[in-house]
Amino acid sequence: MTKKKKKKEFLQIYANNNAHMSHSAQLAKISRITIYNWMKDDPEFEHAIKEIKNSLVEDVEEMVYKKIKDGNDMWMWRYLKAHKPDLWKEVTKQEVEQSGGLNLTVMRKTLTTDPKLTDKPTEDNK
Repeated sequence: MTKKKKKKEFLQIYANNNAHMSHSAQLAKISRITIYNWMKDDPEFEHAIKEIKNSLVEDVEEMVYKKIKDGNDMWMWRYLKAHKPDLWKEVTKQEVEQSGGLNLTVMRKTLTTDPKLTDKPTEDNK
């Protein structure tokens, strides 16, 4: 089989296996090193690999958007945290009092949109 045909076969296997490089290489009976060398030496092959990965990411994004539209709170929080980290960061402040006058503040991560608990200055917390 020619190198060109082997590359084409690998790309098909790669696309059908969720862009999993090791598993696809194993199925195509090609070493990962060979594939990485092909990517280095052949810009079209490298572009095809990237396009397959991008297509997979777009499929996952579409699933996430569907979950958000269906009202899945967990995915809403994750999406906002990823795309607006300055507003949706994880911060919790918990104060604990102990007998004998010792005050202790414990910081624990939790999601908030309270501008008073973010590092970004606003009119309220400048």
